[in-house]
Amino acid sequence: MIPFVFDVLMELHDEFHFGYVRCLAEPFFLTFDGFDSLRNYFGLNIAKHAILNALSRRALLRLRAREIPHCQYFIGVLFTGNMRQRSVDAALARLDDRYKPGELVEILFHPGGAVPNEEWIWNGKPSFRNVYYSQWRTRERNTLKSTTLSALLRSRIGPTAAQN
Repeated sequence: MIPFVFDVLMELHDEFHFGYVRCLAEPFFLTFDGFDSLRNYFGLNIAKHAILNALSRRALLRLRAREIPHCQYFIGVLFTGNMRQRSVDAALARLDDRYKPGELVEILFHPGGAVPNEEWIWNGKPSFRNVYYSQWRTRERNTLKSTTLSALLRSRIGPTAAQN
């Protein structure tokens, strides 16, 4: 979504004809799932959310004009590193009056993390170590594997939602 990077992407599309470009236009939504969810509204995530939404407006116009496939809605920036079923449900509820069958909703989780024998890679980079060994990555992975999330997606979006 960064303008000069997106401009290069559009130039590359002329040659490579991308089948899909992710657009990070995420609806704002409120949910409270304990104290940890507050950091999403009073930390870096809210700033990322606002900036990426502003940049996405420009990108969406260009993607539509060139008929490049993209998701109509995106969920995952506001709760980056803290995605739970409740945040997905709240975001999808925000889309209830806008969503039309067949539109693509992309939901981003960060389920991967470093394994114990990789700790040496992050020596001297404590902020990266904190990210890659965060308990939230395990929680996000468990949320993705849950049957309740799959059922939520099927009920809100449709039968193919949980397959992707």
